Amino acid sequence: MINNEKICTKKVLKKIVIGITVVGDDREGIVATFTNFVFSQRGNIEKVNQNVIKGLFGMYLEASFTKNIDVEKFDSEIQKLAKKEKMDVNTHHETNTQKNIAIFVTKEPICLETILSAAKKESLERKYLSYCRNRTNSKATSKKIKNSIYHY
Repeated sequence: MINNEKICTKKVLKKIVIGITVVGDDREGIVATFTNFVFSQRGNIEKVNQNVIKGLFGMYLEASFTKNIDVEKFDSEIQKLAKKEKMDVNTHHETNTQKNIAIFVTKEPICLETILSAAKKESLERKYLSYCRNRTNSKATSKKIKNSIYHY
């Protein structure tokens, strides 16, 4: 059973996410070189995945920036670094502001009511809110939202 305690929601900062793909001959220091570059640009490493296959190094790195960043300058500077390090580098970026949210509901109304209240106050940033239920007794709560409702 869920306690009827206050659940806090935190406003999410808008951020720019840059995905960086690095490919080239394997050698020491590649990860450090590119992560240090991201840190020097005031970025935060969100994800990193690296592999070496038969001497070929591959890395995907995802960095986020909450401060304004000139993405064209970032791309230009990372390409200079790539040339210096003799690596192939590709980048892509997106402004990550809102996510799609799906809610799967149990018979406990406090969970859904808390999330809906946060969404109504706009303290829960999202592009789309979907509510899925498997009980007919949640119809009263269903009427509180105008987004998609699925009944299983």
